[in-house]
Amino acid sequence: MIDDILDNANMRRIQPTWHAKIGLGAVNDGLFMEACTYKLIKKHFKSKNCYTDIVDIFLKYHTKTTHGECLDILISTDWRKNANFNVFFMDRYNDLAKYKTSYFGFMLPFSIAMRFVSIFKCTI
Repeated sequence: MIDDILDNANMRRIQPTWHAKIGLGAVNDGLFMEACTYKLIKKHFKSKNCYTDIVDIFLKYHTKTTHGECLDILISTDWRKNANFNVFFMDRYNDLAKYKTSYFGFMLPFSIAMRFVSIFKCTI
């Protein structure tokens, strides 16, 4: 939801985005959803010995994804301001793909699942 706002995307999967429907109040809804995520983690994992590690893993990958979003904004802002394709380097693209999508979409769920079943020890 926040990504759509930052990218100024009005459609996702052939549907209007939430902020296109309700405006910038969607920022608050996105923050509320994030808070609810932590409440759900607490509800279901508080009594488990892996609770702290799972919260740490979530924070770690959320931070990396936020850095990826920042790269996306910086790259696209440079391009819009300067119309200069010299700002597009393969290293920047790889970092963007790595931080914006792979950590949150792939590493986070696998790391949490592996920690829950004690295969993976959190290294923050």
